[in-house]
Amino acid sequence: MKGNNPNKGQNKKFPGSFFIFIIVSVLVLLTMQTVTKDKNSNVSFSHQLEHLVNLDLLRPETNNKIAQNENLVTFSSKFREKQTDESILRFDYLTNLNNKYKYALEREFLKSEIPYLKKKAIASSELFLYVSSFNNKSLQIVDSSFDNADFTNSIDSGKTKKYNILNLNQIKQNFNDTKIESFQNVQKIQKHLLGFIYLIQSEDIGLSDQLLLSKLDKIEVSLQAIDSSLNIQSIKSRLADAIVGLENICKDIFTLENGVYLSKLRPVRNYIEEVSKYNTLLKEIDKNQSHLNYARSKVSSAFWFFNDKEISTKVLENQDPETFTKWYNEAQKEWVGFAENKGLIVANEVKPNRIMPLGINLQRCGIVNTVLTLHYGERMKGKFDKILLDAPCSGTG
Repeated sequence: MKGNNPNKGQNKKFPGSFFIFIIVSVLVLLTMQTVTKDKNSNVSFSHQLEHLVNLDLLRPETNNKIAQNENLVTFSSKFREKQTDESILRFDYLTNLNNKYKYALEREFLKSEIPYLKKKAIASSELFLYVSSFNNKSLQIVDSSFDNADFTNSIDSGKTKKYNILNLNQIKQNFNDTKIESFQNVQKIQKHLLGFIYLIQSEDIGLSDQLLLSKLDKIEVSLQAIDSSLNIQSIKSRLADAIVGLENICKDIFTLENGVYLSKLRPVRNYIEEVSKYNTLLKEIDKNQSHLNYARSKVSSAFWFFNDKEISTKVLENQDPETFTKWYNEAQKEWVGFAENKGLIVANEVKPNRIMPLGINLQRCGIVNTVLTLHYGERMKGKFDKILLDAPCSGTG
């Protein structure tokens, strides 16, 4: 093309504004620029470099600090070939310390939830025991095996409250005592039985067993179908069947399972789930404390770079839990990504207008251990383990 006379004997130059991007991309050299507060202050590491040093992922003999001026210091180093025993001990300690904070937060949350759930479970149990006519039985709805050092989690039925509604025994007695010849009397029994079903289905009692809910639905449909067109004998049969069916459902709800009565009621089940979770958590806390004590003994004399400060192991354990967790999550990323980050990719492009989109796509994909170059392929020097040639071009990135 006229006016275009490329010189293939020379390397093409970087676009001026992209030179800084290439320097930043050389992660293998870990060039970190930091500003110190004054001449005598310690070097302030970037957060990524903090974690790499803390986890012993760099080769100390390659560490290099250069004071560019009074306020500007550059640091460069190289990755280790693999994680060392010291690296593993340090990361294990940080993980157990983070678990300590995580478990503590979860414990506090459950401690606030369990009393509320217990009240809901008691209210649901008392109402069910009354309407089902099982309130004359003295029992532990939740036995003492669920107790722990923080809570008495057992629930005793005690004296059940009385409610201004008919229970199932009273409805049954009315059915036996009432002359069904009058459809008006039929409607009263029908209304009481439907009311009983709606109460069992309500959030106040909270039956959650789908099979029993399905049986309740069938009984409800049968009762709803009662009208004056049916003969008396058919009506009596339907009402009697409904009462028997409801009695059987109540017996199924009342069964004992793993030390718990009424576990088919949602409030009781929710309470037991959270109590069980809490009891399991207490065991995990004890186990983690044992692991943390051992891990601490291995790194007790170590120093750590924590948010631009050099601190001891003892001081590290006194940090704000939320701040520590955020810091640990970044350390974990470096630990998990170590195998990927320790290599180096040289991404070469021959057209200047395509190298910027290539860099953007590398960042989008999270690939950081990359050097971007602008050369003709025949001018490239050095040895490479693998070479991938994209020809013809499949599209940048």
